[in-house]
Amino acid sequence: MVKTKAVMTACCMAMLTLSFTVAGPAMCMPSMARDLKLDYAEQGLVFSAPMWPFALSVVVAALADRIGFRGLLLLGSVVQTVGWFLLAEVQSLPQAIWAAVLVGIGGSVVDPLLTPIICAVYPARRARMANFLHGFYCVGFASVALLIVLLHPAVLTWRWAFRVLGVLCVPYGVASAVLALPRQVHQGEVRLRARTLILRPIFWLLAVAMILAAATEMGPANWLPSFVQSLASPADPTAGINLLAGAGLILFGSLMAAGRFMASAMENRIGVRRLLAVAAAACMVCLAAVALPFGTVYRVVCLGIVGFSVACLWPTLLAVAGDRFPQAGASMFSVLSAVGGVGCAAAPVALGCLGNVFGSLAPAMVALALAPALILVASAGLRGRRQSTGVA
Repeated sequence: MVKTKAVMTACCMAMLTLSFTVAGPAMCMPSMARDLKLDYAEQGLVFSAPMWPFALSVVVAALADRIGFRGLLLLGSVVQTVGWFLLAEVQSLPQAIWAAVLVGIGGSVVDPLLTPIICAVYPARRARMANFLHGFYCVGFASVALLIVLLHPAVLTWRWAFRVLGVLCVPYGVASAVLALPRQVHQGEVRLRARTLILRPIFWLLAVAMILAAATEMGPANWLPSFVQSLASPADPTAGINLLAGAGLILFGSLMAAGRFMASAMENRIGVRRLLAVAAAACMVCLAAVALPFGTVYRVVCLGIVGFSVACLWPTLLAVAGDRFPQAGASMFSVLSAVGGVGCAAAPVALGCLGNVFGSLAPAMVALALAPALILVASAGLRGRRQSTGVA
């Protein structure tokens, strides 16, 4: 018998580790860039590399539909741990990229499994519980930032920070080995196949929105410490983590957690489509406002509000997909996660290249406002009834 609270706890532990992939390199990048002599574009490649394997999500979910979740969750835990320990030993950009890719492989095995597991355990409360689950991504995000601010550089160098993150990937693997997990994630006896699903226009609208949501989230999440550091120390933006840079990422993660935990209440008040539209509009305005010359603290607050606003986009889009296609299995969530990974991978590289071109990250952050602007347009198309069968 599946114990819903125990399964939720294990999934939340796994979700915490997915945040390490973003928060760990983001917090450590100024020191890592100094040691490895990386420019903005090269830093963007390191940020982006863990997202490259997310195309594997499609294969992983297809396996999950057939063999279950246990072995895949164990595999993800092991690969993440190994990847972090290898990343702690790198001496060059190519080594850093390959180690980051290995971390990403572990994450790509785990990520597409968590939301469908929770949707199966809580079929009547998909949007609420999906946002609750993804809220722990933000809890981990803020916790990692706080840990590194408190201990870096006097106690915890970036290499030791990565080793600690590797150890923290072990507990959810142990939990998944002993817990009873759901056997299927789709409703009914017939599963809507992925090749049928991809013929639906609404699915592709959701997919495009996922790419844009991922880009909106990953841009500030990856670059906020380096951006603040460059404002504080323009002569040497890789001098190390200062207090304001760390506080900025903690604010971003904390407000993002608050946004995800509050998303269900906001959805009940204004509805899913309006929630997406309001969140996208707030992200667009705050990213554009970074261009105003009101000082570093002002820019940190603007990006913190982006964290609150962007929080609901990814999990709510997944929940909308679950409601629209309740007979779809884990494959649907994996395809959406994989296409979302395109946005996760593209945003840090694009912002890094723009940083090199302009000699500053500020214009890159402003350019990112285009992504939520397009989500605002896409949200207008998310109307219509839920599709409960495989019949077009």
